[in-house]
Amino acid sequence: MILLAIEASASLCSVGLWCDGEISERNSDAPRAHTRSLLAFVDELLRSRQLTVSDCDALVFSAGPGSFTGVRLAAAVAKSLGYAAGKPVLGISSLAAMAQAACQASPARDSCLVVTDARMGEYYLGRYRCSAGVLLAEAADCLQAPAQLDTLVPGQALIVHDGNDWALQQQAAGCPALAVQASARHLLQLAAGQLADGLPPAASALSVQVNYLRGRSSWKTVEQQQANH
Repeated sequence: MILLAIEASASLCSVGLWCDGEISERNSDAPRAHTRSLLAFVDELLRSRQLTVSDCDALVFSAGPGSFTGVRLAAAVAKSLGYAAGKPVLGISSLAAMAQAACQASPARDSCLVVTDARMGEYYLGRYRCSAGVLLAEAADCLQAPAQLDTLVPGQALIVHDGNDWALQQQAAGCPALAVQASARHLLQLAAGQLADGLPPAASALSVQVNYLRGRSSWKTVEQQQANH
């Protein structure tokens, strides 16, 4: 199986290639250069294996929640390449990718709360557990206020985070916490597990969706946010 994955939902721009279980990856932590880096990485990885997109069994991207611009970029590139080559496209939760990274970094913990900064005083939350090496979602990813998150701790679950204020406060209070960056490697691992029994029937470039968790009606400019303080 050959898979090409794109992660751009946060500060890390990452492209990975899965060739029968072997992963090659290119990363860049320069948010403003995502567009330039992403396409160059795709070309470099495919050339390194003398492959084209047509040789891939599927394309994978980080479908959010996360940076709107980054999620949209990853989706646009994956869907465009997949559509042009007639290949299936699979979207993976960015929070699930972070949980996958945490499970590998801290295998003794089988349950985690993934909390990332959603701006505007809210947080993205994902609840996951790892059972026999397989990552399982305990609930759908959602948008939460700090007061709602506070009801989930203290507990035994590991708080997996992106360095946001709420998570750092919980860590300072003694809660188990781990900062991680998900990369294309983690998307590939999750996708390979999902595709072990074959491609899902709806995995097409036209039907796959992103998961912003927040609509345009809730967005505010920097000026509007500052006016509320």
